[in-house]
Amino acid sequence: MKKRKKVILDTDIGNDIDDSFALGLLLTLENVDIKLISTCFQDTEYRARVVAKTLTNLSRTDIPIAIGYNNLQEAGSSLQRYVEDFSWDDYSGEVYQDGIEAIVDCIKQSEEKITIISIGAATNLVKVLERYPEAQYKSEIIGMYGSVRKGYIGSDKPCPEANVYVDLDSFEKLMQSEWEITMVPLDACREFIIDGDNYQKMKHSKNPLCRTVLEQYEIWQTDYSGGARKFDVEESTSILFDIPPVLYLYNQDWFEKEELYIKVTKDKMTVEDEDGRMCTVLTDIQSDGELETFVVDRFLSYLSSTREEMKVS
Repeated sequence: MKKRKKVILDTDIGNDIDDSFALGLLLTLENVDIKLISTCFQDTEYRARVVAKTLTNLSRTDIPIAIGYNNLQEAGSSLQRYVEDFSWDDYSGEVYQDGIEAIVDCIKQSEEKITIISIGAATNLVKVLERYPEAQYKSEIIGMYGSVRKGYIGSDKPCPEANVYVDLDSFEKLMQSEWEITMVPLDACREFIIDGDNYQKMKHSKNPLCRTVLEQYEIWQTDYSGGARKFDVEESTSILFDIPPVLYLYNQDWFEKEELYIKVTKDKMTVEDEDGRMCTVLTDIQSDGELETFVVDRFLSYLSSTREEMKVS
């Protein structure tokens, strides 16, 4: 059996709904061993409760949760109704209150390089670097960061991207580090939507993963008030920016990638510049519909037997 990749998911779940879909997909991948799920940015305890209830519903409380650094800013809490009936007394898994130390320990204890899937601000990662500089040599990052040549909602011009601009200071420090970074900018993730027959299969499935994530999506559709574009919840998902980093973890051949020097500007842009630092940048994604079908098939295949197999490291 091929060795499974050791992964930490660092997520700002509980704001935009794409994190919930990304977590769901990650749970289905047989080539992945999820060592830790950490929550990042703003109210990280709230975000951790979203993760905890999700894992409880999906019988995956074997995965530890790390409550990341809370910068004491008010969080977008679009899934508050999802967790209003859920307390830590309801959770049987392991929870680390000092999420930064938990990430450090996870990296230290691994005999092989850890892959960090970063689908939120870089806040936690910089805190890890401050506490354990060796982390940048013992792990790698696949991050949903930036906008290099294309922007939001079909724009052919780059723009500031949320995971960068909400904590620009941390992202600048991350880019100054020696961490191996694969950037998944808007160029490769701005159009990922599940609709048509694929979406209807998910919507009408009784599979626990489909039911859990779509319950969150329906709450988000009503309660979210941020900048993400909403679509008709009866017809499609919203834009799932955080799915492509997980797809890349599974199969790199689905993407076009370039080695580019990337510089962070004071107006919160990520631009190609020879004075920047070298990153692997995913500049495009396969767009023939195969990947959307793959995601739906993975969701629909999430059965009890599969979950039990994935609990075995």
